[in-house]
Amino acid sequence: MKNKTYRTLINIASITSDSGEKVAEAFVPSWNPHSTVCLPTSQIPSELILTVESRLEQKEEVWLFAHVNIGAEKADELEFTRFESAPRLDCNDGLA
Repeated sequence: MKNKTYRTLINIASITSDSGEKVAEAFVPSWNPHSTVCLPTSQIPSELILTVESRLEQKEEVWLFAHVNIGAEKADELEFTRFESAPRLDCNDGLA
């Protein structure tokens, strides 16, 4: 089941530049909640990247949904597809 993808939340912690390419540093809690993984922002739809960058500039948490093969053993084996925006967290929704 290493290649099967699951719709999961990912937390974009930052966007940096690595050798001229923009890279998103992200937590994938359902894979490993304690370390970040890097993925090229070119994998994320451009309209989402604009929103992500804007929210990071405003120091907001950024969560996306993506289909990820969370059965991967190593970070470089992770595959991300089908990104979509996740609703903003609401501290007053009674779920916390």
